Amino acid sequence: MEIDAIVFGQPASTDVARVLTCLFEKNLEFELIRIDTFKKEHKLPEFIKLRDPTGQVTFKHGDKTIVDSRAICRYLCTQFPDDGNRTIYGTGSLERASIEQWLQAEAQSFDAPSSELVFHLAFAPQLNIPADETRIAENERKLQQMLNVYDEILAKNKYLAGDEFTLADLSHLPNSHYIVNARSPRGKKLFTSKKHVARWYEEISSRASWKQVVKMQSEHPGAFDTEGSGPPTETEMAPASVKVFGSPTSAEVARVLMCLFEKDVEFQLVRVDAYRGTQRMPQYLKLQPLGEALTFEDDNLTLSESRGILRHIAHKYARQGNPDLIGTGALERASIEQWLQTEAQSFDVPSAEMVYSLAFLPPNMPKQNDNGNGNGNGYGNSNGREVQVANASSKRVVAGTTEGNMAASGANGNKQQQKEEEMRKVFEKSKKDLEKLLDIYEQRLEEAAYLAGDKFTIADLSHLPNADRLASDPRSRRMFEARKNVSRWWNDISRRESWAYVKSLQRPPSAAYAAHAGNAQQQQSPSAGNNYQYQQGQGQVQAQGQQHYRNEQVENYNN
Repeated sequence: MEIDAIVFGQPASTDVARVLTCLFEKNLEFELIRIDTFKKEHKLPEFIKLRDPTGQVTFKHGDKTIVDSRAICRYLCTQFPDDGNRTIYGTGSLERASIEQWLQAEAQSFDAPSSELVFHLAFAPQLNIPADETRIAENERKLQQMLNVYDEILAKNKYLAGDEFTLADLSHLPNSHYIVNARSPRGKKLFTSKKHVARWYEEISSRASWKQVVKMQSEHPGAFDTEGSGPPTETEMAPASVKVFGSPTSAEVARVLMCLFEKDVEFQLVRVDAYRGTQRMPQYLKLQPLGEALTFEDDNLTLSESRGILRHIAHKYARQGNPDLIGTGALERASIEQWLQTEAQSFDVPSAEMVYSLAFLPPNMPKQNDNGNGNGNGYGNSNGREVQVANASSKRVVAGTTEGNMAASGANGNKQQQKEEEMRKVFEKSKKDLEKLLDIYEQRLEEAAYLAGDKFTIADLSHLPNADRLASDPRSRRMFEARKNVSRWWNDISRRESWAYVKSLQRPPSAAYAAHAGNAQQQQSPSAGNNYQYQQGQGQVQAQGQQHYRNEQVENYNN
């Protein structure tokens, strides 16, 4: 349900995680505005500077503002009783009284010792802060006493307040998760050593709503990974003057992010993601095929074209990071500009169209073969005959299917076939154009290590976003592999540390939106190690009972 709600905070904080879980349980649409701070490749949530794992949460709904996480959960359950999980706050006065009893027990007796253990067992080791054994032992003793009581109750009840999962259980999840999953096994032992507590925690931590929150907490590799660096200073936490607005999955945004990492420029990233239920929708399928909206701010300057932004960054921050991106002399810069324009005018459009069309074509689409020319041009089987892709719904009749359903199925199948055929034509035409260009690249790269000479420049960088999608997809990667010099060049530029970090910020699309041309059958989502091996998808999927929210995230990159 759309409720025009906004949550300010970071999923890594326990208070924010509590609220997010409740929102997912209630299946409510909302926006999340979050600030993450980076130092080089390391993300450090600002609330950790204060040694406070609860962080801070602010919830706004209309003219209502609430800053206590448990009060926010109560508000959501009372304001929207018929949405999502209807029993999470009880269905009668007696049930609600029991839930409130446990909510207060969690807030007054469980939260304080568990929060101390969260910091000392989960966060302090990753911040290189020495263990305070006295405080750890004291809070272990306090939590042990609480869990002994819980174990007795859970021997009689499935959950704390009865036989249904409620806010009483939900409120325990954030701290319990950090303690159980800390590097030190002593935290996990507190829960696993008690039979009924262990069973209870396993059950509540397996809920889809909580799994989504955990996923959001770990979406940026390197979180808290500051070993050897110590706690951050005030200077390190200072906001950046450079801001990038957009999603890293966009080719335009990815191009700019890589340049900023290459030049060691501190910046903030304001990102908007869309959710439906607990599933994130791939941005590039919802928007235009040639990229997404990009806005770049540097003090009073605002730019929106990615290559112009690359030029600006390379010139203004010439003495930072990689000094070779824009060249050091007139001849070098002229060559870089020539190849940068070639990428923009001749490489970008066919490569973007191929990426877009592949999202609509089946993953088992006939693979490329050489047809004897050695460049990966053409499709077919080993004897050169054309491979036909049959539409399984065109002739099969399922027992018990009515004529009306069969007609509707046939109409949908025809639309699906038409869309596939349209996208196949786009793919083939774009592929032909791109292969001609790659033949030119092959000749150029016979003479030089990179397009503009012997050094990596923005001429090479600008190719990475779309090329990575194509080179990662078995239906198109042969174009790169079949050309010796192009393959060598691609392997070189795609392995740069700056690009690896951009890819770590990109997220694979949800499996729920990989249904081909509106087909209700879900496909398996791509692996986290390959963000661009997207399953086919229509980009607009109607899913009853599921909602979405915009997740607007502000991240500091302090290089």
